[in-house]
Amino acid sequence: MITLINLRKKGNVIEADYYHEDRKDELGHFKYDINNGKYIDVKYAGGSKQYGFVHIENDLKLLIRHNVFPEQRVILWY
Repeated sequence: MITLINLRKKGNVIEADYYHEDRKDELGHFKYDINNGKYIDVKYAGGSKQYGFVHIENDLKLLIRHNVFPEQRVILWY
């Protein structure tokens, strides 16, 4: 599970803080360029490189398709 917080879209860039499970003390941050579908800036949460980023990217694509950007979002998978 990953929780996105402070999610916002500025022009063609989506930016958010995130954390894994309930580890709110280990925040990560990313910026995602909508035009080229790539991360342009990433600070990994808790030192776990790219853990769950494929799930974040899939969820971002869904948000982009529906043009909806809630301030907070929980991403679950199994």
